[in-house]
Amino acid sequence: MAAVFVSGLGYFLLGPSGSSGGRIELRAFIADSLDVAFSRIERRFEELHPDIDLICEPSGSVLAMQKATHGRHCDILAVADSRLIDGIIPTHARWRMDFLTNEIVLVGTQMSKYINEISKDNWPEILLREDVRFGRADASLDPCGYWTLLSWKLADKHYPTAKGEAGIFERLWDRQPQAGRYVREDSHKLLSLVEATGGIDYAFVYRSQAVDHGLRVVDLPAEINLSDPQRERLYQSVSIEVKRDGKAETITGKVILYSMTIMNDCKDVEAATRFVRFVLGEIGQGLLKEAGFPPIHPARLHRRAGTETPDFGALVTEVDETATRRLDSSESVQ
Repeated sequence: MAAVFVSGLGYFLLGPSGSSGGRIELRAFIADSLDVAFSRIERRFEELHPDIDLICEPSGSVLAMQKATHGRHCDILAVADSRLIDGIIPTHARWRMDFLTNEIVLVGTQMSKYINEISKDNWPEILLREDVRFGRADASLDPCGYWTLLSWKLADKHYPTAKGEAGIFERLWDRQPQAGRYVREDSHKLLSLVEATGGIDYAFVYRSQAVDHGLRVVDLPAEINLSDPQRERLYQSVSIEVKRDGKAETITGKVILYSMTIMNDCKDVEAATRFVRFVLGEIGQGLLKEAGFPPIHPARLHRRAGTETPDFGALVTEVDETATRRLDSSESVQ
């Protein structure tokens, strides 16, 4: 996927400088929704590998990919949409590993209006009430933003509307357009609006973030929440347009997959491989589960034929790319 250039991001594009005191320095750009889990993983990994200084830098996944491919050094990239890594192969990476899933949920607090009334059956009607405020992440910078819009499109299929009446997507969009007051750069920043006194009532975020923050969760049906591989064809039947770098890009629905890779210009591949193994191993998997993520075990490795990858052993299984392309090119459910 194309990266979007955002003005005023000097820190993100130039980055901090400093010494790791003789230790091997690994820099990981990660999806903001991985922040809590990877902070715990970072502490435990460094306890067991004192020769490595791991620096995790969270942001929206599109921005993370932009930083990694436009001037900032990055050893490991972990994002909330596998297609973001596909888009930088082979120039910046040679393979991707799918290691987590997630789902879109609606969250609120005890102070949210109608919190004891809202459910997976009536949430559209609640959000469309004039006194309710809700938000989402920016679809041009954070996959959580476009996953949210795709879930709204799927809601049009799932919930019946009267003939001649506008669909759920259109009505929610009218209340929350792209430049809306409650649209934030990434889902992590969006959560602060929900938790702030006098902030918004609800936000569309990942389930893992709801667990991290101890928020009230309104589950969305599996037909909408982008979590069920058995409904992949249904998810593929909807799409949205997102503007990036002044150009419109069409994004099609799919199951949410978190992927990571070691970048081509990684300064120490052996150290980076140790970290990836740790994430996929028993301790890393346990910490990810605690943070509300359903790990994919073994992780699924995608690579081009003839491309060499580090030895991850039984922690991964290689995917047949020919079969994957055949599936992706087949017709979607209408």
